Amino acid sequence: GIPHHYNIPCVGALQWQRRNTTTTRPFTVGMVGMHSKVAAEELSRRLGPSMRVLLEPEQQLPAFLFKKADICDYFNRIDLAVAWNQMGKHMVHEWIKPAERFTNPLLFGIPTVGFAGYASYRDYGPSPFLCHHLECVTEIVRLVQNGGLKEEYQVLRKRVSEHLQTVPAAYNRLFSEISMGSLRVTITPAN
Repeated sequence: GIPHHYNIPCVGALQWQRRNTTTTRPFTVGMVGMHSKVAAEELSRRLGPSMRVLLEPEQQLPAFLFKKADICDYFNRIDLAVAWNQMGKHMVHEWIKPAERFTNPLLFGIPTVGFAGYASYRDYGPSPFLCHHLECVTEIVRLVQNGGLKEEYQVLRKRVSEHLQTVPAAYNRLFSEISMGSLRVTITPAN
């Protein structure tokens, strides 16, 4: 599919800021994407009652009640996002998952932990924000909550931002080649 980075209708409306450490509200982790309820329950159990784990609004509400503005509120309320495994234990097509669930929160300035099993997430280079297991996610959440990994987060966010600045030019080249009839597609079997 075509990646749809930064496609959220409230881009200008997000007011997210790093939380003030003196606030009384619990540190809030947001699970980004579909099929994350089981992982959210497990992560919540691991983190304990001092932290809160939220699902995206479309996972919490029936489809007829979900409004696009709900997603803006969701991203404004979380301190860290987790873009986790949506394919379960039998990941046959790990290479087809685009990275926008990982990159969008980062572009909003929200530290984000991604599932290291997806090639598109790994494309952003080695990072402590990529995990294969919820034990790792739990550790990263605690480190960020306690003010850690700031430099590593900034490096990852910069990588994502720089890469996504190249996406419009790539699409323009692609559509130009299509309109001129010069696009050639080559399919190479995976090894």
